[in-house]
Amino acid sequence: MLLDEFCKLQAEKGPCRAIFHRYFYNVNSNKCELFTYGGCDGNENNFRSQKECISACIVKFSCAILGVEISFRPNNGNNLLLITRTTMDVLETPLEMGKWKLVLERRKFPPLTN
Repeated sequence: MLLDEFCKLQAEKGPCRAIFHRYFYNVNSNKCELFTYGGCDGNENNFRSQKECISACIVKFSCAILGVEISFRPNNGNNLLLITRTTMDVLETPLEMGKWKLVLERRKFPPLTN
């Protein structure tokens, strides 16, 4: 799911001098943070509650749980046949940005002997 464009805007106090505690979505921290709104103008990245901000701007993603079956099959070079099937337990979780590394390990097994 992509962020709405207004969620990418910086917090904008506006030219008026009132003091309203509001929330804006901070794209760098992926959090809804408190700021002081002056009461006029500003932009759409301005929410009365943290809950409203989270509903509008926190990125959600779906993750399907995959079940992997591994079965042996003789004479295919690796002696392995991977079968993947999806079970549809879907999770909705706020996306957390971080430094991710993907490590894939591959192994070759000797042919089965009878």
